[in-house]
Amino acid sequence: MAKISPDWRDTDLLSAVFDQLSDALVLYGSDHVIRGINLSAERLFGMSAEELVGRDCRELFHCTTCEPGCGMQSGLAAQNTSNGTVKLHLPNGLERVVVIRTAPIHGGAVVTIRDVSAEMEPQ
Repeated sequence: MAKISPDWRDTDLLSAVFDQLSDALVLYGSDHVIRGINLSAERLFGMSAEELVGRDCRELFHCTTCEPGCGMQSGLAAQNTSNGTVKLHLPNGLERVVVIRTAPIHGGAVVTIRDVSAEMEPQ
């Protein structure tokens, strides 16, 4: 498990670290509400942090129910990490094939999302 020195546990510092990740990072509450995102998530979703944080992912991604294999839902239900490949329905109407890795944290989940749509296109 990663360890951070107590004097480095700062919101601004953690935000700067999160924004260095190439994968999209989303923090969810157990109620499916987005609690935080990084810069890569803004790019993937085509929306700003202000538009995403505080919204229910099912409303945002136009899911009436969680898709089978949804890594976020699996992560909330599990005691450990889970992986899944799903079609992500973006607010702009596009669909992306993504690999989702989820780990439960503090009554919610931390999710990394990697867009693999280009790899899935027919050769």
